[in-house]
Amino acid sequence: MKMGKLREIIESEVFTTPEAADYLGMSRQNLSQQTKAGRIPCIRGKLYIKADLDEYNATARGARPRGGGDKKRDGREEPPLPSSTV
Repeated sequence: MKMGKLREIIESEVFTTPEAADYLGMSRQNLSQQTKAGRIPCIRGKLYIKADLDEYNATARGARPRGGGDKKRDGREEPPLPSSTV
C-alpha cells in the first residue's frame, strides 16, 4: 500500500479528541467522561476510530430517546394535586 493511500485512510477514519467531540456533537469534557466510563474506546487516550464513534451513536444514543422535558414517565400520569380545604 502506498503511503499516500494509507495517510488518506487514516485521516478519514481516525479522529483527534476535538474532532471526535465535534463529530458526536458533544463537549470534549463529555467525550472524556464517556471514554473513562468505557462507553467509547480510544487509542492512547487521544485518538478515536470513526467506526467506534458510529457504534456509540447507534447504540448508546439511539437506545434512549430524549424526552425534552416531558413530565410523564413510562406512560404514568402525574399524581393529582392535593385539594385545598380551607
